[in-house]
Amino acid sequence: TNPHYDTFRQAGAFIATEDGDPYITQFWGGKGSFVDFTNPVGRSLWQQHMERSLLDYGIHSVWNDNNEFDISDDEAICCNEGMPTPACQIRARLPMLMNIAAKQALERKYPNLRLYQVTRSGNTGIGRYAQTWTGDNYTIWDSLRYNIATMLGCGLSGISLTGSDIGGFAVDPANPLDAELYVRWLQMGAFTPTFRTHAQLKPEPYHYPAQEKISKRFIKMRYEWLPYNYTLAYENATAGAPLARPFNFNGTNLDEKY
Repeated sequence: TNPHYDTFRQAGAFIATEDGDPYITQFWGGKGSFVDFTNPVGRSLWQQHMERSLLDYGIHSVWNDNNEFDISDDEAICCNEGMPTPACQIRARLPMLMNIAAKQALERKYPNLRLYQVTRSGNTGIGRYAQTWTGDNYTIWDSLRYNIATMLGCGLSGISLTGSDIGGFAVDPANPLDAELYVRWLQMGAFTPTFRTHAQLKPEPYHYPAQEKISKRFIKMRYEWLPYNYTLAYENATAGAPLARPFNFNGTNLDEKY
């Protein structure tokens, strides 16, 4: 049990049932409740604990994970700024409000620093507050293919600082370590807005010694391209252009030529 659970429960800071009790659901790590970010009490209390647990120790980057607020029934009620509303109707707002709350806490603590924030979920406009990625994908070839389309689609939708879990996050039991998939994903990742490995099983390149030469080549290439990526980031910040762009972004349909 989280040591702060009772503090949040007593303050009424959780998404609740109609009788006012915390709405309890099953998470990947066990049962728990969601902080209600549509409730000023919930936001304030969460920020206070974020400051005491993280920021007071010098941390100035945060990762808001597992924040899809996966609620599909009408039993869970959000405060919604004093207008109680089923959480399933406004759940798309909750990750955004969570990231806004985190950014506010960071800026209060470190007003003169360039801050960094990551989130697993968000909706249109999330790029103002945090970088995101394509989620906990699988160590299969289809995941690699879908991640490219997802990243490009996010960029065209104004969510430009995206990337993927290189190699796939969730292990495929039938093929847990696919060296070629890993290398191909690493090659693709070198040319995406964010570049990181992250997996349940052996995500680092040194776990694939036979592929060291080609892995090292593309990791070095990523660093060589940093000036180009800075230019793309500037264009994104000033004009909204995505960092990763489809071939026809400038109006040319390459399918007609090739």
